[in-house]
Amino acid sequence: MNLRSFASYAALTFVALGTGCSSSDTPANTEADTSVDEDTGAPPEDTGGGEDSSTADTGKPDTSVTDTGTVTDTGTAGETATDAPVTTTCTEAGAVETGDCGKCGKRARLCDSTGVWLSWGACTGESGACSAGESRMTTCGKCGKRTETCSATCAWDPGACSGEGVCNAGDMEVQYGACSTAKFVKTRTCGTTCAWGDWSGCVAPKGWNDIAASPLSARYGHAAVWSGTEMIVWGGYSGYADGAAYNVSTDTWRSLPAVTSTISTFSGRYNHTAVWTGSKMLIWGGYASGYRNDGAAYDPAGGTGTWSALPTAPISTRQNHTAVWTGTEMIIWGGYNGTYHADGAAYKPSSNTWRTIAAAPSGFYGRYSHQAVWAGSKMIVFGGYSSYSTCTSGAYYCGDAAAYDPATDSWTPLTPPSADLDARYYHIGLTTGSTTTPTATFWGGYGAYVTSSYYRNTGAMFDPTPPGTWKSIVAPSDTVMPNSRRQQPVAWWTGDTLFIWGGNMGTGSTGYLANGASYDPSTGTWKAMSDTNAPLARSQASAVWTGAEAIVWGGTNYSGSRNDGKIYRP
Repeated sequence: MNLRSFASYAALTFVALGTGCSSSDTPANTEADTSVDEDTGAPPEDTGGGEDSSTADTGKPDTSVTDTGTVTDTGTAGETATDAPVTTTCTEAGAVETGDCGKCGKRARLCDSTGVWLSWGACTGESGACSAGESRMTTCGKCGKRTETCSATCAWDPGACSGEGVCNAGDMEVQYGACSTAKFVKTRTCGTTCAWGDWSGCVAPKGWNDIAASPLSARYGHAAVWSGTEMIVWGGYSGYADGAAYNVSTDTWRSLPAVTSTISTFSGRYNHTAVWTGSKMLIWGGYASGYRNDGAAYDPAGGTGTWSALPTAPISTRQNHTAVWTGTEMIIWGGYNGTYHADGAAYKPSSNTWRTIAAAPSGFYGRYSHQAVWAGSKMIVFGGYSSYSTCTSGAYYCGDAAAYDPATDSWTPLTPPSADLDARYYHIGLTTGSTTTPTATFWGGYGAYVTSSYYRNTGAMFDPTPPGTWKSIVAPSDTVMPNSRRQQPVAWWTGDTLFIWGGNMGTGSTGYLANGASYDPSTGTWKAMSDTNAPLARSQASAVWTGAEAIVWGGTNYSGSRNDGKIYRP
């Protein structure tokens, strides 16, 4: 409804709806009102002056205001017909008339001295979402439609949703027990029309999946390798001398023969190392009622497999050392047996011989719980724990790095990016990149107290291609990866993405973690991993990447050691 109010002309000079009106005996010049008529989009007609205004309809109310918005079906969109009857003349100069407009807004016009209404001013104070009476068609529910109508208060009133499909576009259903291959499933996806597509063939389900129970006792500090068909686990705390192999395709375990049946002196141990040569698993060092420097080879050929002893290594006993496989040799370096070691040796299976490798660079001190990564042609060593003030002034943690080249039997000191890869131990290290341009990645760990924490959520990737370059890994947010600062997690590389899962950031029920995230180095972004059906929280677990899935097994948490695990498929 329009409201009309009257006031003296002088008191309403603030209404910027037209130019002023003359009070002299000369005719008023209506051309002074140059405001644009909202109906025609042009200035009001100039009548040439005089009090006879019957030839100039300059005060016609504007009824063309429309909110087009994002309406699918414009329907009856437009301003409601709530203005006063269209009039061009008025009875009292200076009178002001107001009216509704737009989305529950207001506008005004002024009666000039000749008794003619000037053009409507701008619509102001709009507070609604639409214009009363307007309608639109919107989608709803499962690909349904509904008509929404704009109320008198300029708000959308949704109608009933009709014509819905049977599912939400993008949803997926999983059918279990329909495949002959253990743990495989059939899936179907809801299409853009909200109808189910056809069931797929038998596929490996995405995300976390259960695996069969292991015949091994609970443990951590064990070693695990991927043979191409099986995950082989051996040893662990406390001094276990047994092992087992898990077959993904059949979801079954088989026990390894006892190593002592072939090598009577080879005792159970933990904190040892293991590498896969392409045909055998090589185990070396560790702790078993004392530090060890002996090794054994397990050959899975023939079903149950066989053990054989490695020759005596030319270096001393130790645990928490590192081992890498170069394609022809297993290189051992560092470790601890009451002394922090900075020496190493290489074992060559083809000749069944060891050789001592060159001494580490001056100032690259002995350490343990460091990480060593094979990056195509060089072994990259970073971090670790050493004697106080040896690696880093006033701390036990090492923040230096070096590269060992077995072709030249030489070392090259490296300078890692300290802001993103400062001194630490209990971090992860693994080969990333591609087969043609491999890189070494280090992330997480425990170091000096920085930013209210001893734990780290930073890291870097090293490309050994001359001249050798580091690329920092941006820290994940705690939104993407809650409690992202952590030590002793597991990690795997899929060929283009780095995955981090588990670990700990303290002790007790809240100190062990059961979440993770993936990092895409091409975009520098992190993405949260699904927690659905994830393993229980733990650290010091093992993880192997099969080429299609990661197998996480064992470890420890606030309840004790674990002998369970799960598969994760990206």
